[in-house]
Amino acid sequence: MVKERIRQFGSEDFRRAVSHLSFVKARKFKEEWLWNIDLEKIDDAEVEKTLAGFPEDDVQHWKNLLKKLLRESTPAATPQRVQEEPAAYKVAAPAEAPADSFDAFIQKIATQQHEDSTVYTVIGDIINGYPCKDGSFLFTMLDHHNDRQTIDLFLPVKLLGKENTLNFWNNMRVKVSGKACFNSFHANIKLNACSIERLDVCSRQKEQEEYEKACAPYLRSPQKQWKFTIDNITDVGLITGGSETNPIQGASDFINQLNKNLKDPQHLHIEYVKMSNIEEIISALDRLNAAKTCQVIAIVRGGGSPEALACYSNPQLVKAVYESPIPVVTGIGHKSDYLLCKQAARHDGQTPTGAAKFINQQYFLRYSRQRDRYQAKTEYHRIEANATKDELLAANDALMAELQFVQQENQLLQQKIEELKHRSFISRLFNLG
Repeated sequence: MVKERIRQFGSEDFRRAVSHLSFVKARKFKEEWLWNIDLEKIDDAEVEKTLAGFPEDDVQHWKNLLKKLLRESTPAATPQRVQEEPAAYKVAAPAEAPADSFDAFIQKIATQQHEDSTVYTVIGDIINGYPCKDGSFLFTMLDHHNDRQTIDLFLPVKLLGKENTLNFWNNMRVKVSGKACFNSFHANIKLNACSIERLDVCSRQKEQEEYEKACAPYLRSPQKQWKFTIDNITDVGLITGGSETNPIQGASDFINQLNKNLKDPQHLHIEYVKMSNIEEIISALDRLNAAKTCQVIAIVRGGGSPEALACYSNPQLVKAVYESPIPVVTGIGHKSDYLLCKQAARHDGQTPTGAAKFINQQYFLRYSRQRDRYQAKTEYHRIEANATKDELLAANDALMAELQFVQQENQLLQQKIEELKHRSFISRLFNLG
């Protein structure tokens, strides 16, 4: 019986599912799950059935690990922990062959699963730069902000001049040559660079610049968003991700914060969509507008990487949010996330919780206005029923006198303001001298 022990990866639900496979024995050590795999009992059909529905990347990483273990195992093999071997930097001449497409490069390396002497040249974006202790840099490399397909890019000190800081390379599109290896312990690809060339800003920033030009007519000023109010809220539309039984965290945060009367199923109309799919969000927005059952629509999702949130600056979504007949309130990501759809909304709550708080405030304003109108009406009826004509005329004269006094005070204040402006102008002239 041959067994191999490897560390867990993926989400907590994925790890739990893997731990339930018949040929896997799991144990917890220092808050981390470790898997013992009986290589002789691996069942591919069981893997397909048990892991169905989980992210394809995690499932594929797991299958690659099993293939690697089976290929390397022998009847006399002893249990060993699969771990990363440190990649030594070796100087190699840049490849003269044309650069691979990013997807083709990943497919090549993933099938090899070992380091070789080939020097690859590939073009992509590098983000999330991290300085190592020896002065070298480690980046995440991807193409067109697809964060589901990434590699680790290592830039050794030998490639970095004095002017090459972390900010010099971060969020740039580059052409890089180097040797690659597949790390089965972390289930990722690492490219050790031997040459690198900056081409332009990364695809996300380039795309954002183009989107800003296209979306200029649909962006509201912060002042307009701050002054926006909604009257008589009884029903709320919500566009978010997940499902009714398993909503995303942003949806849970929004609903938990919402007033109990508004979160009632009769008054909260939820459209669950894939939040990375712009067409689905726009379709949900159209359905809520067509139904005309709510007075405000909230679009919410929690935080994420800049690559994952880039789609919320898409001009199609920005235009749909701006032109929505029912006012749209956004609560996407964090306060620091710069997204164009936030600027197109009637109000930006910045986060899911912030969006719910704003709607609650507008909901309570409705009752404050009703209370004020009721109290004013009640006071008028009381005076009308008890006061005589002479008393009403006297009260009117008193109010007119008070109005005249206020008007006079206002004129005096205006005169003082003009004097202060004049003094300030004279003061600036002297300072210039």
